[in-house]
Amino acid sequence: FRSVNEFLSVDAVNASSVYNGGAYQLTETFGGINPWDVFFNVNDDHAQRFGYDYEENINYLGGFGQLEYAKDSFSAFFQGSVSTQSHLRTEYLSVQNEGQSEESEKVNKPGFNVKAGAAYNINSSNVVFANAGYYSRQPFHSDLFVDDRNSNQLNPFVEGNQKITGLEAGYKFLGDKVSANFNLYHTTWDNKIDYSSRDTDNNGQADEFTQTSPLKQVHMGVELEVFTRFADGLNINGFISVGDWKYDGNITTRTSDDTGAVISQGATSYIDGVKIGQAAQFTAGISADYEVLPRLKVGANWNQYDNLYGNTDFNGAEFETENNRGAIQLPSYDTVDAGVSYKWLLGKNDQNSLQFRLNINNIFDEVYIENSRDNIHVEAGDEQWKGVNLDNGVRLGYGRTWNVSMRLNF
Repeated sequence: FRSVNEFLSVDAVNASSVYNGGAYQLTETFGGINPWDVFFNVNDDHAQRFGYDYEENINYLGGFGQLEYAKDSFSAFFQGSVSTQSHLRTEYLSVQNEGQSEESEKVNKPGFNVKAGAAYNINSSNVVFANAGYYSRQPFHSDLFVDDRNSNQLNPFVEGNQKITGLEAGYKFLGDKVSANFNLYHTTWDNKIDYSSRDTDNNGQADEFTQTSPLKQVHMGVELEVFTRFADGLNINGFISVGDWKYDGNITTRTSDDTGAVISQGATSYIDGVKIGQAAQFTAGISADYEVLPRLKVGANWNQYDNLYGNTDFNGAEFETENNRGAIQLPSYDTVDAGVSYKWLLGKNDQNSLQFRLNINNIFDEVYIENSRDNIHVEAGDEQWKGVNLDNGVRLGYGRTWNVSMRLNF
């Protein structure tokens, strides 16, 4: 629900709902600048709520089991779980009769997951392993309804559970000075309801919301981690991850405004092969720390991010045709962080300690785009920054920040 936090230059606000008998006034404030109001000034009065007002009742019951086997150089495991969820939504604003709430149809969804894996120690330094799993995951509560804020209407797009299949295989090397992990992964996430939003009047707030028919994502990639200790007190580590994450297949969409009114439905969004955004598909990094003096450590790390794409606007004009340009690619960036720590031993036999630490993040104050809500490509004559159209609503990463901490260990 929504309620009033503070009144500015007025003493009341007009609102209207059938539940509250038509027109009514909001005269009470809740929350605001006093953080304790969350606990001691709770809005439990439907006549002091507006915009949307509903309850979610979600019940969950599940069980889990695991089997493990190990003999000599071979080990294996199997794990599984079963669960059931029930969902019920109660509406208090958009109802038929005054003072009478309305409940949705109760939705019951069973689910399960299974996973199995095995590892083989070739010798004390070399290990190979493989895992496979399948997850029949119940839809999220918001997926079950056409508009979970404003309506009890069930979503016709929901077609059973989400289907997630994961495969992984890898190799581990365990040495005295160097250790490494290498693995391959392939994950398919099918039958998933997804969302996108738009700020059509450019006021900083989304006012159009698009819900998709079940879609399919495919994630695959390789990852390598290396850990070294060539000298006492010196650790140098590194990693690299190369992914290829795409949508598989096209979808249909339903778009509504911020009141829940449907703007359009049934349009096809051609996203087959489009890159999945909001997370870098290539990452790499190096970190090092050194104990300069007993219990005094300094360290730093460098991280690189690339193959980062904007959010897929499922209702955007870009995806109205099969021959589209896909998701916009955001500029690559790298950050450097550093820190220093000291552990002060305390108590009898030095069994306790007080640890101080200073961290400086993004030392060089790198300006970078963390993600983009929109997917607007650059056209001739458009203003841009590092190849990104300035009409895109983006989130910039944090500049240089620092923090100091103190921890007592006892």
